[in-house]
Amino acid sequence: MLSRRLLPIFCSLFLLIGCIQNSNNSPTVTATVTDQNGKTLSHFSLQLIKAAKTWTGKPYKAQANKGDNTINLPLPEGQPVVLKFAAPGYQPLYTFINPVKNDVEISAQLGAPTKVPNTQPRVVGDFNDFDSRSGKLMLKDNNGIWKAEIESNKDTLRYAINRYIMGGNITGTSGEITFQKESQGVETSYVNTIVKSSDDSLFHIQFDPSAYQEIVNSAKPEVQFLNDVHKSVEGVANVYTLMIEEYWNMVTNRGLAHMKGEKSSDYDYSEFLDKINIIEDEFADSSVSKAIDIAKFRLLESESISVSKAESFLQELSPDSPLWIMHFPVLTSAVNRAGLKVTSMFLRRL
Repeated sequence: MLSRRLLPIFCSLFLLIGCIQNSNNSPTVTATVTDQNGKTLSHFSLQLIKAAKTWTGKPYKAQANKGDNTINLPLPEGQPVVLKFAAPGYQPLYTFINPVKNDVEISAQLGAPTKVPNTQPRVVGDFNDFDSRSGKLMLKDNNGIWKAEIESNKDTLRYAINRYIMGGNITGTSGEITFQKESQGVETSYVNTIVKSSDDSLFHIQFDPSAYQEIVNSAKPEVQFLNDVHKSVEGVANVYTLMIEEYWNMVTNRGLAHMKGEKSSDYDYSEFLDKINIIEDEFADSSVSKAIDIAKFRLLESESISVSKAESFLQELSPDSPLWIMHFPVLTSAVNRAGLKVTSMFLRRL
C-alpha cells in the first residue's frame, strides 16, 4: 500500500531536522522512578526506544540505576523518542518525548503489576537459563501460597517467578534487576537468590500473591516533569502514557478472561475519555489536542476511521509533525480511508 512507504519519509524528515539544528550538546534526560507513595525505588531502569519502532520496539539505549536515585541518558537531537520506565513488581510506564533542545528532568510513578490470575505461575532461573517456556509450574496450597520445588546440583539458585499474560509479567517480590535475553526488548524482572539447606536436596520456592494487593489497589502510572518544558511536550507525554496504559489494561482484561474461559465483553473506555478530556483542558495546546485525536483513533476507532475524519486529520496535522510517529498506524488508517484528492494533497506537502 501507498501508506507503507510513508514511514521512511517521515523518519528521513526528522533525521534531516536533527542534522540542521547543529547543536553542540545533545539534550539529556534525568529520570527517577517512584512507587505509589512517592518513594524512589531502589531498583529501576530507563530504556530509550526509537519512536518509529513503537512502544514494543527494541530499545537502543538501556540503563539500570545501579543503586543511584537517578539515571541520565542522552536524548536524540531533533527527534521524538519513547521512554520506558520499569521496575520489579510494577507495570512499566511508557511516554513519548517530542523533540527538545534543553535537558529534561522527569519522574515516573509506576502502575500496578499485571493482575495475578487464577492460573499457575512458573519458576524460571539459572536452572533453565530463565526461559519462561520451560519454567517449573507452581502449585497452590490451602493458604493461597504458590509453591515449587527445584532440583539442582548447585548450592545457590537464582530465580524469578513469572507468568506471562499478553504483554505483562508477574514477577517475584525481592531481588535485583536483570536484563532477560529472551525478550524482544530489554525487560526487567526480579531475580531472587536462595541457598539450599545442607540437609535438603531441593530448593523450596514460595510466592504469596497477596503481597501485590496493596500495589494493585493504589499504584497509578503517572509522569511528571521536574523542570520547565513547553506545555506541548508535557501534554503529549501525558497523552501517550495514558494511551499505552489503557491499551495495556484492555489487552490484559481480555487475556485474563480468555485464560479463565470467559467471554470478554466490550471494553469500557469512559474513564479513559474522562482522563483525556482533563489533559486537554489542562494544557490547551494544539499539539496536545492532535495527540489526543491520535490516542482516540488508536483505541476507539482503529481501522473504522470515517472518511471525513480521515480527511480532516490529514489536512490539519503538518506532515513534518513528530506526532505522526506517536502512533504510525493511525496515519496508515487515515491514508487508507481518505479520499484520493485529500490523500494526494497530503503527499504533495511531504
